[in-house]
Amino acid sequence: DIYIVSYPKSGTTLTQMILYQLTTDGSMDFDHIYDVSPWIRNASFMKQDVHDLPSPRIIKSHDLIKGFDKDMKGRILHVYRNGMDVAVSLYHQNLNYNNPNLDFDKFIQEFTEQEGWAKFNKVWFQNKKKLPVLHIKYEDLLADKKREIERIIRFCDLKPSNIQLQRALEMSEFEEMKKYEEKFGDKAPEKKKVYDQFIRNGKIGEGKAKL
Repeated sequence: DIYIVSYPKSGTTLTQMILYQLTTDGSMDFDHIYDVSPWIRNASFMKQDVHDLPSPRIIKSHDLIKGFDKDMKGRILHVYRNGMDVAVSLYHQNLNYNNPNLDFDKFIQEFTEQEGWAKFNKVWFQNKKKLPVLHIKYEDLLADKKREIERIIRFCDLKPSNIQLQRALEMSEFEEMKKYEEKFGDKAPEKKKVYDQFIRNGKIGEGKAKL
């Protein structure tokens, strides 16, 4: 198994798409990314079945390191992103999907006071269990995707073809992922159907500009 662990809005879906393209035929005929890269804890909470998938399974997780057994098999990719950008991205997701009256300043204050982002990434960097973890910076992934994908390939001992590698580079571009937005993230309530905001812009530095 290959686990993608991250604080929400830190590049999880982007990394799922890269790994999916590296390890499969890349078909986009699935209904939702969770069909091919499950979020098992969420599926359990929602009482949903998880598809039976071949090895290596690509598993999404927002769990702290305490949720992982020290003798686990497989590999873990810890994806992290600038906290200011995470905060702004989370604000927009909650604004568009949950609360159209959400106050920006109040949300950012609560985000800062809760220290969830800092705690999450701190324990993964400390890695006291000595788990097999590769740390991937979201900003580096955008700046030099080919280099970061090659790091992932080596760490996970993957053997993608040239076609798969090229497809991973192309299908993880913002414009391509935007085309398939309904296959990513949580579905909006039926009465709202805001599907054009989960893949919002993926840019670096928005938090610094707004905070």
